[in-house]
Amino acid sequence: MGFLSIDPEELIFENVKLGHAYTQRVTVKNPHDAQVTVGIKCSASSRYQVSPAGDINLPANGQVILTIRLKIESFPNRMRGTRGQRDSFHLKGSFFEQKFFSTF
Repeated sequence: MGFLSIDPEELIFENVKLGHAYTQRVTVKNPHDAQVTVGIKCSASSRYQVSPAGDINLPANGQVILTIRLKIESFPNRMRGTRGQRDSFHLKGSFFEQKFFSTF
């Protein structure tokens, strides 16, 4: 288990087509008695949009729901969409780092 609770820890986008947008949500919970500020980066920022953008302030024992939007403009691998692609989202706070993933 990581510093924060992330549900789900991996997003699965199925039947993804070029030029279409797909959206899923991730809940990030802070189980601690102090506020946590977290930055988020995606390994494939050209494919994903995260909302809210920028640093996220999680209150003590609070949570935030992230909206993850995937839009594919070109195939990301040589197999031309016949194999899955796994990307990561990196959460970084002052004293920790944690990841969750997306596969399509």
